[in-house]
Amino acid sequence: MVRVALFVLMLHSFVFGVVDAFNRDIVVENPQNLVFVGSGALRFGVYLGLEDRIVGIENREKRDDMHAPYNIVIKNKKLDKKPTIGEGGSGKLPSMEALIEANPDLIIASAMSKDQVKLIETKTKLPVFVISYSSSDDLSENNLKTMKQSLMALGEITNSKDRAVELIKYMEEQEKELRSLPINKKSVYIGGVNYKGSWGIGSTEGDYLPFSILGIENSLVDRSNKHVFIDIERILSVNPDVIFIDEGGRKNVELEMENKKDFFNSLKAFNDNKVFWLLPFNFYNTNLDNTFINAWSVAKALGANVDLEGKKDEIYRQFLGI
Repeated sequence: MVRVALFVLMLHSFVFGVVDAFNRDIVVENPQNLVFVGSGALRFGVYLGLEDRIVGIENREKRDDMHAPYNIVIKNKKLDKKPTIGEGGSGKLPSMEALIEANPDLIIASAMSKDQVKLIETKTKLPVFVISYSSSDDLSENNLKTMKQSLMALGEITNSKDRAVELIKYMEEQEKELRSLPINKKSVYIGGVNYKGSWGIGSTEGDYLPFSILGIENSLVDRSNKHVFIDIERILSVNPDVIFIDEGGRKNVELEMENKKDFFNSLKAFNDNKVFWLLPFNFYNTNLDNTFINAWSVAKALGANVDLEGKKDEIYRQFLGI
């Protein structure tokens, strides 16, 4: 009996950690107060419904910008009124002093190097849990797997695993439905994709995740290329049947349309009314919700019978609760 009691006591005294994206075993018991730093970190916190536990956010996240749908939740939950823990943005570290002042139980970080994470831990004496949007080979389908793994790990360490399981299951159901759709295999191109800012029609993705989910490819750029800027004359040389344009680059593309009318009038897709606008794919990392909406939009443009507004409402409700 004494041995059993001792064994139970030993089990209770042993705390299991959660492995983060840097393959580190992070041990934090029941973290209540959280901050999210780095490109895309807060988005995952919103996806898991952790808004009420957030004690500070980056100034970058306080901007009213509909290119990132989770910004609606930031406004609705008044997270923009929380203390600022740094400017945010590509390559920018948070304010160590502000982090110490916020005093979270756990910092969740994305898009940072091991040295940067170590610096934050050393300066603040606070634990950092790393999540990721990118796989080692950076192929879109593997990136999606990495995002799911990070959502699950974040769910485990924040005691919101049930929500993570629910969301991942939903994504996998969406993938299965999308892959089963009968679509016309036409030549396609995606332009205007955001990459550390907004660009024109020559800004594209060789391995565009909504295309990959549907089993189609960018007709101008090989899948081995992640993001590339191409000479727009190449678009005319291939002259794809269907052109998709990211809303994130709308201003730039519309300016190009005004200044290069002969070029655009020579494109088959423009003459055939086969040009479609898609929701912003990248904005402070990947908009996972928009990724699936865009996949449905592409499928509809290629002949699938899709209630696009219904799907859009459903996906935002599943990811954001709105």
